[in-house]
Amino acid sequence: MRKHAAAYLFIAPAMLILGLFVLLPMVVALALSFTSWNIVGPIKWVGLKNYLLVLGDPTFAHGLWNTMLYTLGSATCGLAGALALALLLHKEVPGIGAFRALLFLPALMSEVITAMVFQWLFNTDAGIVNYLLTLVGFSKVPWLTSTTWAMPAVIMMGAWVGAAYNAPILLTGLQSISPSLYESARIDGASPWQEFRFITMPLLRPFTLYVLVMSLIASFQVFGRIFVLTGGGPVDSTLVAVQYIYRVAFTFNQIGYASALSVSLFLLLMALTFIQMRWFDREKNA
Repeated sequence: MRKHAAAYLFIAPAMLILGLFVLLPMVVALALSFTSWNIVGPIKWVGLKNYLLVLGDPTFAHGLWNTMLYTLGSATCGLAGALALALLLHKEVPGIGAFRALLFLPALMSEVITAMVFQWLFNTDAGIVNYLLTLVGFSKVPWLTSTTWAMPAVIMMGAWVGAAYNAPILLTGLQSISPSLYESARIDGASPWQEFRFITMPLLRPFTLYVLVMSLIASFQVFGRIFVLTGGGPVDSTLVAVQYIYRVAFTFNQIGYASALSVSLFLLLMALTFIQMRWFDREKNA
């Protein structure tokens, strides 16, 4: 203890914050998930009743489905966009350093500001997206008021943020690949597509899998951007799991049931992450 006292003192503030705002709420949520509590009344023990209700809750199932759609769309498009940006930024041209720094700005913006920007972009009458569509002969699209188009709008917002966040990670992977490999491939007559397929993608695989795992976790926890952009509407077409939990807790005041929903979502996310990590390990060993 005397030898490592300084180290423990340095990490003590971070561990205190972690314990108070992460570990303690998790323990309290787990305990409350076995109770019925409406904030103002007494806490009543109900056992596994809340978890049985979770299994038969159609709105929560709908929220999970929307969350999976959002995750699939934003993660796929975000990864493709991040890879394209990383390949573009990998070129050594004058001023590329400043452009790389500016590219990361969308990931640093608050969720509320991001959602407000996209509210303007997707505005039916005054949005720049519909303005550009009308220039090429298309009619205006009710992006945020249509049950058909609201989810694609939300996915595009998530992909935009994801591409900005993941591009520097993939760029790091590209910079770790030895240029001699490409030189050898060119000497053997390989085309740019063959270089990308047989050199870039295999050696970039660990970075790609890491991005996919982190994108899954972030997408399943999305709340603020969708809450501001669409509020879960129209007609719950963009209602995600975390927003439904928020609604149950702070609109219906069913804290015990909301805690059970939170624990269920945590277990599902942990299982999906475990599957991805096992896949990650298998691919890495291969």
